[in-house]
Amino acid sequence: MKITKILSITILMLLATVSNAQGFTLEDVGRNSLKNAGTIMEDNIIKGYFYYYFTERISRKQSNYQIVILDENLNETASKTIEESNRTSMLEASYNGSSVLFKFFDQKLKKVYYRTMDKNGNISDKVERDANKYETAVYASNLSKELKNANVNSVSEEYFVDLYTFKNKGYTYKMECLDNTGGLVWTYTADDAKGVNTGAYLASSKDQILVLEANSKNIMSRNYVFKLVSVNIDGEKGWEMDLNTSRYNMLPHNAFIAEDGVITILGEYYNVSDKSMKSASQGIFVRKLDRNGKKLSDNFISWSRDIGSELTSKEKKELSSYSIYFHNVEMTKSGDIIAIGEQYKKQVSAGGIALKMLGNVSGVISTSASSFEIKIGDMFIITLDQNAELKDVNIIEKLPRRVNAGEGYGLVSQHLLAKLMDAEGYFDYSFTQTTADRSLISIGYTEKEREKGKVFATTTFNVVSFTDGDSEPSKDKIEFETDASDMRINPAKPGYLLISEYYRKEKTIELRLEPINF
Repeated sequence: MKITKILSITILMLLATVSNAQGFTLEDVGRNSLKNAGTIMEDNIIKGYFYYYFTERISRKQSNYQIVILDENLNETASKTIEESNRTSMLEASYNGSSVLFKFFDQKLKKVYYRTMDKNGNISDKVERDANKYETAVYASNLSKELKNANVNSVSEEYFVDLYTFKNKGYTYKMECLDNTGGLVWTYTADDAKGVNTGAYLASSKDQILVLEANSKNIMSRNYVFKLVSVNIDGEKGWEMDLNTSRYNMLPHNAFIAEDGVITILGEYYNVSDKSMKSASQGIFVRKLDRNGKKLSDNFISWSRDIGSELTSKEKKELSSYSIYFHNVEMTKSGDIIAIGEQYKKQVSAGGIALKMLGNVSGVISTSASSFEIKIGDMFIITLDQNAELKDVNIIEKLPRRVNAGEGYGLVSQHLLAKLMDAEGYFDYSFTQTTADRSLISIGYTEKEREKGKVFATTTFNVVSFTDGDSEPSKDKIEFETDASDMRINPAKPGYLLISEYYRKEKTIELRLEPINF
């Protein structure tokens, strides 16, 4: 096993000075907009960043917003000021290798519109469409809770897709293909089905887009049937596949398409008689298909029998008490599959119950404290070989952390809970970064120690790296301290992290690159 390398912030700052690590300051940031940012990727390597943020209100109805594009060294390559309604918010953005597509929502007019910006800073005109009632409710709720949207994805250097739910005879979904001007190329409308039929983007290649369909009897149902649908790059439906066997129902978390067209799907499986969004899963599955949807193989890896045999008694006990949410799945140069998960569970909050009891007894104190909390456990990384057989299990211990959950969280299933947690940024996982040839895969996550009156006193950032051919991962640990109102740690060019610190009083976002060791 490689020796863990622990670098202090002082040494890191010295190294940054020696290596001329770049920095950049975003000025006149009217409110915290660290979430309205993204990376520009080419061949799995970060080549730059984009930022969108409010700068100033110019009238009762209009405000100025800034769009900035930086290269991988944090040099500014483009910057534009646009004027928008005060009721307009950016929902999300995506980069396709040529342009960044921004998706906006006007809450007053109930309209969605798109704009694109290329690497030279040329920005397109608005392309508008009406938002349906379901979209309007979802977007307004997500904006009020500062949740991430994940409907827009790039599918090639020419196109993006936006996938959203709407009400026809029943609830179903549409997928719209947009070009580099934000213009509509085609629309795919899913067939009406009994109950509620929703769709989620899974993966794409040069000739097809994979969508995960979930069908339930009604909105409140926790029993779903899943299906994989292929939509051709011209918007016509290709093939579809039910995700079940005579024994199991399958819930995919991730999928990817290799250069030879082979599709790999990974997720959890359930007994066919269980409710998939309520019952505990039996383990993880890997299904491989050819480009035409023909099944090549199925592998079912049991929590208790297969993964449990690789764990200590203590680890087995913890595994049985936690659920695992898979953030990402990557394939190494040699064909191994690495699935990156994190433990979590919902439990009763002693502090929340005490506050509620105190309020009830006194009749004076009013509290919104929840009776529930979320406990976040260790990182859980599974490695499968080229045949999708279990190869290794790595449990990376970290400080357990408790998050106070809203009262409504007590009503949702364990699996829907994980999606909400991910959207609100509750997990410690930060990112997965790969080299262009996939010979190195690095996983980043944080451990935060809070201090009264501060956002946090110390953040320890951990990097776990899997080098193709090595039997054990290497680890690096970096400690940061900050007085910023908010701090984010994101991937950067190979060998670096991007540190983003927002200072509310100064109205600035300070960006800098910090070196890491692999």
